[in-house]
Order: sequence, then C-alpha cells, then structure tokens
Amino acid sequence: MRALEALSYLGAIDEEGGLTQMGDYMAEYPLEPHQAKMLLVAEKYSVVDPILSIIAMLSVPTVFIRPRERAKQADAAKGRFAHANGDYLTYLNCYYAYKRNKSSSKWCFSNFVNFKAMKAADSIKHQLEEIYKRQGHELNTLESTDKEYCANIEKCILEGYFMQVAHLQKAGHYLTLRDNQVVLIHPSSILGYKPEWVLYNEYVLTKRNYIRTVMEVNPEWFFEISKDYFNVSELVESEAKRSLIRVQKSLEAKTAGKEKAAKEKAIDNKSSKTQGVKNCTAKSKGAQANKTAVKSNCLLYTSPSPRDLSTSRMPSSACKKKKKKK
Repeated sequence: MRALEALSYLGAIDEEGGLTQMGDYMAEYPLEPHQAKMLLVAEKYSVVDPILSIIAMLSVPTVFIRPRERAKQADAAKGRFAHANGDYLTYLNCYYAYKRNKSSSKWCFSNFVNFKAMKAADSIKHQLEEIYKRQGHELNTLESTDKEYCANIEKCILEGYFMQVAHLQKAGHYLTLRDNQVVLIHPSSILGYKPEWVLYNEYVLTKRNYIRTVMEVNPEWFFEISKDYFNVSELVESEAKRSLIRVQKSLEAKTAGKEKAAKEKAIDNKSSKTQGVKNCTAKSKGAQANKTAVKSNCLLYTSPSPRDLSTSRMPSSACKKKKKKK
C-alpha cells in the first residue's frame, strides 16, 4: 500500500490505480520511481544535464575513496568538490570536474575518486539520455552562471524526493516527516552544519539511524510541489508540523501582499488612464475653442461691420436733394 501511495503522490498512477502519462514515461527508465520523476521534470526547470549527471552518480557505488592511512588527504580532496548546500551538488561538481579533465584515470587517482565508478556513471548517463531523447524531451539546461541554476536543480530533486525530508529537533537530532523516525546525518556527508530541513537519498540502519546523501531544502517549496503530502491537518502534533504552519502562514501573507500590490497597481493604472482621457478631452475642447476663435477672427477681417456698411453709401434723401438743385 505504501508503494501505491508513493506512486500516487508522484503522479504516476490515477485514483483507479492506472498509469498516468507521467507513469508511462517513468516506467521506461531503469530507475527508482522518485529518480525517474526527478528526471522527467528536469525539462520544466531547464536543468536536464545536471539532473542526468546526479542520477548517474547516485546509481553507482560511492565515488569518493577514503583509505585509512590517507584519510586526511582524501577528505581534503573531497572538500575541493564540496558545495555548501550538500551532497547532491557535491556529486555534480565531482562529475563535471572529471569530464573537464577528459575522464582521466590519473586525475581520479590524485583526487581520491573511484575511476571505475565514474566510468560506470558516465555510461549510465548516456543510456538515460538516449531514453530521454527517444521520449521527445528537450535537453535544455541553464548556464551555470544563471542565478536560478542551483535553486532549480534543488527544486527538481525535491520533486522526486519530497517524501524523504526530515526536520531538525531542539534536541539536536532529525525527525523524518510522517514516519517520525529519529535520525542523524551520516558522517560521510559534506554538510558542516545542521539546516532546519533536509532532504535525503537513503535511510541507513546501523547501530544508529542515519540519513545519507543529504542537502538543505527550502520548506516554502514543499507547498509548491505537493500540497497533498504536506497537508498540515494530516500531520501529528510535532515541531515539524508547527514549523510548516509558520511557513504556510508566511506564504499566505506574501501572497496577500502581492495581491494587494497588484490591485493598487491596477487602480493606479486605471486612474492614470482616466486622467489621460480627461486631459485629452480638455485639450480637444481647447483646440475647438481656438479653431472657433480663428474662424471668428477671419470673419472680422473679411466682412465689414454694419456701421461700415452704413457709412460707405450716401443716404437716398441726399441724392434726391442734389437732383432738385439741377
């Protein structure tokens, strides 16, 4: 039942249990459902190549070698690929560095990277890319200098892994959402701090419960990606639930602020348009008055006044008097 529930949240099956179009696409990949979903939404975020690379790196044994006698050197080498937000982008940095160095085995040896694992990851990436292209998807990817580049990669990962998130408790450990399992970040993680919310790739059960391959995640994205899964009314009372309620209220306030600003802008635009119409009407009336004045002035200069007309002719009685004298 849990597997069906997960497929439903991922949008792979409908209410009757049949495959959706997303489910049909996902079934063609030799991947876990959450990874297939992550890949299929990469086109939307324009981060196809990075996601292909990350999935390939997650599909092979660990690429970082840490021999006991050279542990410090190995940790320093891994640190050169480290990304502040966690292990997923660290894997991506490692893969791109490997490709920039022409897939060199010598480079792998000097950087404590498993050459065989990298070759396998490269092969897996090309296989996945072929399936992706055959399905008719675009291999569009933002420039790495784009301000949305890293955020879009993280959002894309969350689209597949949103059911694998954990919240930091006051006691210092993490609690997985819904399952409420007490876990710790695995010592191999590159994260050097404890974010409030993390996303993880796998749950490792040893003497203690660990989550491995983790990254910090923005909780505001939870409600963008799956409102159903993060429905706070279905969660048990916990620090995680209270945190999500705060985030939800913050988002509602932001939305209300944006709507208010949009209404005010619309009113301003309407007011400006009305004022513009008034100005145009006033100008039109002014122009009409000027036009009439010009016509009136023209008449004054072309037509004599009644007074002028009366003085321009002699009275008829005067004419008669002159005739009698003769």
